Amino acid sequence: MPDGDIKIGSHDTGFWDASNPIQASKKPLASDLSVEAALTKAQQTEGAELVVVNADGKASVHALSVEDSFLSENKKVLVSELDRDPKARQDLGKTPLAIDDKVAQALSGKGAFLVDATNKVTYLGDDVDQTTAAVKLRDAESYLAQPTAARVEAAYAIARDAGQERHVDTALAGRVLDQLHQDYRRTEPAQAQVDLLKPGSVKTRMTGLIGDLSTLSGQESSRVSDLRGQLSERTSQWQNDLKAPTQQRDAALSAWQTADRREAQAVSTAAYQLREARMPGVHQLEGQLDEARGQRDQLRTQLSRATENRVQAQSRVNELERLPTSAENRLAQARQLESENQSMYIQIQSYTTLTLSQVSSQRRELERDYRQTETELDIERSKPRRPSSGGGSSNDPYGKDPFSSSNSIGSDPYGKDPFADSRQYRNEGRISDLERQLSRLGRERNDLRDREDSLETVNTRLAFTRDIDQLSLLFYNLDPIDRLALNQYKERKDRNVRSINEHRRSAESDQSRYRREIGGAQRSLAEASSSEEAARSRFGQAEGRVAGLEQDLQQTLASPRPDSHPEVKPKATAYERALAHQTATVGPEAPLTQRRDSTQAALNSLNQSYSRDKAALEDQIANVQRSLRQEAQGKVAQTRQQLP
Repeated sequence: MPDGDIKIGSHDTGFWDASNPIQASKKPLASDLSVEAALTKAQQTEGAELVVVNADGKASVHALSVEDSFLSENKKVLVSELDRDPKARQDLGKTPLAIDDKVAQALSGKGAFLVDATNKVTYLGDDVDQTTAAVKLRDAESYLAQPTAARVEAAYAIARDAGQERHVDTALAGRVLDQLHQDYRRTEPAQAQVDLLKPGSVKTRMTGLIGDLSTLSGQESSRVSDLRGQLSERTSQWQNDLKAPTQQRDAALSAWQTADRREAQAVSTAAYQLREARMPGVHQLEGQLDEARGQRDQLRTQLSRATENRVQAQSRVNELERLPTSAENRLAQARQLESENQSMYIQIQSYTTLTLSQVSSQRRELERDYRQTETELDIERSKPRRPSSGGGSSNDPYGKDPFSSSNSIGSDPYGKDPFADSRQYRNEGRISDLERQLSRLGRERNDLRDREDSLETVNTRLAFTRDIDQLSLLFYNLDPIDRLALNQYKERKDRNVRSINEHRRSAESDQSRYRREIGGAQRSLAEASSSEEAARSRFGQAEGRVAGLEQDLQQTLASPRPDSHPEVKPKATAYERALAHQTATVGPEAPLTQRRDSTQAALNSLNQSYSRDKAALEDQIANVQRSLRQEAQGKVAQTRQQLP
């Protein structure tokens, strides 16, 4: 296959014919053409071509060729021989031409046409043997999602190959009708899409519909614009009408609020003086009580902090007081571990003594077995070899087979035991077994001797030292069983030593910390306790003062002077006059209140009138839009029914 070519199928007639690849050139003969121009270009070019259409509707022309096998077969690419049968097995005799699936994608396209050597054209589709007329129409519609002139032309070409070119008119018109049903006023983009259709009844109907909808859109714009103008004028009038009443309402409200504040202050002052006259000194007592309560709350907070500091100091002293006990416990653990390490010497000695005794007993028993086996082997080796049958001198007692027929007694086959005296001859198999047994016993005896010697060495060393570290140097020469057992003592002793050192360090640290910090902690506790007692004393005094003031206040409140009292009566009269003046000035019937309410009512009336007029105009606008939209949608539905 030449460089730059792509295999897109094969040509195979079966029988003795070889399968010939179909190749498409990567480099196009022409590109960026409309579909019709590309098909025309392909038909003008000799041989077969593949017209590849991209997603934008632009097409390129690629030359096709059939690759020969051994001989020049001069095969051609013919549409009449294209395999369109969806069956899995291809009828090579009738349709030897097979095109691969998705050939357009292989050449960076979306769809593809095959133009054969006789200028016949067919649309291939993604799956060639599954591309029916319905599939072709579906592929044609895919170019109408965002229609342009090139895409619509590509859709017409594909639909024409399916035998329904006018299907594009119906499909694109349906899309335009869907858009107009949503918003009938968007006639300009709809007209641009309709202009892409070929002349015909569909285009004529759609053009007429768009004209009608443009008229309706103009009517809506005119009528709605007029109503919106009326609404704008009414809004401007309302805003102008609000200016003077708003200023009057603001002035009346400001005057009423100023008078209300003044009258409220006068009533409050008169009430204060009347209360003071009825209960002399009550306000001073209330002030002193509030101040005393504030001081009491501050002292309570100080007492809480002092108690917290004392608790923290006591906790630190308690923690330090536990350090000596903790240190003593750690030292006791260290002494226990030291005692355990000392006892390990006795454990090691017991193990070596007992094991040495057992190993010696095993070695002696093995030596007896060895000597017995050695004796049996010597006896077996000293026996004569078994004579061969029919051979040797008649005078040689070993020259003939004692079991031969010549040595039998008479003719009675049962006159002599054929196995009698058979052990007088050497048995080579038994010799081999005894030799292997002797060799095994010798190895085991030597192993036990070595183990016995190594244990004896350790046992002897135990008589001179109790240092397990020195003894452990001898463990490397022990039998693996003994080395593993004794190393466990060494490892446990090392762990104990590390634990002993850790306990001693911790105990020393605890003792050092105790000696270093206990004095300061005790002084801090004494200071915190003293501060707590002082804070508690101050808080108690503050509570006593609050209780005294509360009692004085209760007594004052419990015995007020009557309003007939000479000092109370003028204050009561002043208070009643202040209330009456307040009612006359800012009460419900007061002129200031009447002025405030009347100006607010005038504003409310203007706002309500405007709200009613605005709602009426907005309803008219909505009715116009709704009626025209319904009329437009009716025309759209009627046109949809008239489409083929």
